[in-house]
Formats: sequence, structure tokens, C-alpha cells
Amino acid sequence: MKASVKRVILAILIFTFIGTASVFAAQEKTADGELVKAGSLKLNSGEYMTAKTLNYESTKKADGTWISTEGGSAYTIYSVAAKATGRMFVDAYADSANQYGTTVIIGSYDGSQIHYYASESGYVSAGASEYGIGSFDVKAGKTYYIGVQSSAAANIFVSPYVIPYSARKLAAGKTMLVCGYKSNPKTDSLAKVKIKATKTGYITVSLKEYGYSSAYGSVTLLNSKKKAVSEKLSYSTGSSYSYVVFGVKKGVTYYLKATGLQGSRDNGYAYGIKYTIKSATLKKNTSKGKAVTLKR
Repeated sequence: MKASVKRVILAILIFTFIGTASVFAAQEKTADGELVKAGSLKLNSGEYMTAKTLNYESTKKADGTWISTEGGSAYTIYSVAAKATGRMFVDAYADSANQYGTTVIIGSYDGSQIHYYASESGYVSAGASEYGIGSFDVKAGKTYYIGVQSSAAANIFVSPYVIPYSARKLAAGKTMLVCGYKSNPKTDSLAKVKIKATKTGYITVSLKEYGYSSAYGSVTLLNSKKKAVSEKLSYSTGSSYSYVVFGVKKGVTYYLKATGLQGSRDNGYAYGIKYTIKSATLKKNTSKGKAVTLKR
């Protein structure tokens, strides 16, 4: 092969590599999807928030901050500290006096741009509320950024929070929040809660998407070593699968694992898991023919 031909091929390869590298620099692939860059920014360095750790679903008024935007294409951004490792979300309310709705994003900041998941941004209409915006993977003690943007001047109330990944202990009758990312098996498998049976009998488990009334997914009962001791049972609001039942023994520790949870957003989800427990008497020396069939 002639030297001139070799130089042409080498130039093409170099050009192709550089072009490909520039594409990767603009869009970062992660296990949670593709991070994109926000447009122009206006950094409010003096504004600092803390994302509370949200373990249980609550009817109490959320803690948060009113943010005022001047309007235009630039995102007004505020730093927010994560107090737990998990996923950060934002609940937001837009003042009814706003002329237009407001876009809200969560992401990391590299000194010039916010990197965020475009599919997880939220649009809040004037006079309306939006729940579970962002779904950004965060680590305790790290700082992240919330950006808000509206075409005209607007006031929006934002309440950032982190739902932990850790399997926390859940008491009967309370609703504990879990989170994950649908296309990431690593985080999806972390949607577990720890329970200890206070009586021998059976527990009835229900699911609920945070901020909404419906839920779709599956629940499995695990033992104290997090090994499955039941089949994976389907759950679907408003159907014959609208509750899941497992038998338990007093004093024994179990885990409830939720998988395949479907959220209102494209990828991230925040869900509540709740269970009630009822006692049942275990009888010895009973025949199989006298067994009672439990209906779902």
C-alpha cells in the first residue's frame, strides 16, 4: 500500500474517532439512561437547600422553598445537599398567577452545565402540582442541583427529598417508600422493606405509586437471608390482583421485595409498600382433604 493512501486512511480514522468522542462528551451514558446538558444557566450560589430523607408517605405539608424566576430560556439553579444515598425527587407547585408553566430538572453540575435525564424533567402547569420529578441517583453528603425555567416570570414551590435504597424496617399499617429505575436491574432489586411478624398468621400487602392512586408490579416474600420463600405475585390496582397475601410466623424476620414497578414517568419510580397482619390458629394433625382454599 502506498504511503499516501496510508496517510488518507489514518486521517479518516482520526477524524472518525474525534467526531465520535465529541458526541460522547455531549451525552453521557449511565446505567440509568442518557444524561443530557441543560441550556443556559443562572446560578444562585447563595441559595442552598437540603433534600430531606423521606422514609414514609405523609399527608403533612412538605418542606420546601419558593423560587422566583425572571423568565426566559435560562435555568435558574439552586444547590441541594443529599442526606441519604438513593434517588432524589422534587415535588413542585406552580403559583396560579404564573403566565406559563415551569420546567423543573435535577442533576449534577460540572461548573458550567447541569447534566440531567431529559425524560425525568417535570413540567408544572400554573396552579397545579407535580410529584416525583427528577429521579436522580444520589449519594449521601454530595451536592446536586435543581434547575427551574419558565418563559415568563414565575413563582414555584419546590420540595426536594431522597428516598433511600436501604432496606428499612417497616411496621404494620404504615406505608414505606422505595425507589428505583425501571431499566436498571441493580436499583430495581433494591426495592425491599424489612418486617418482623408480630403474630403467626398472614399479611396482606398493597402497593401505591407515590403521589398517585394506582400501582402495578409484583411482590415476593423473602426470608431473613433475603432468599425467596414465595412465588412472585402480581399486583394491579382495581383488579383481582389488588392485594397480595403471605403466611408468616410470629417472631420471624422477612423482607418484602417489589419488582417490575411501573411509574407515571418514563423510567424512575417512587412507590409505597404497606402491609397489615392478622393472626391465624395453626392446627395439628389435620387432613389435607379438610384444607381451606383462600381466594385472592
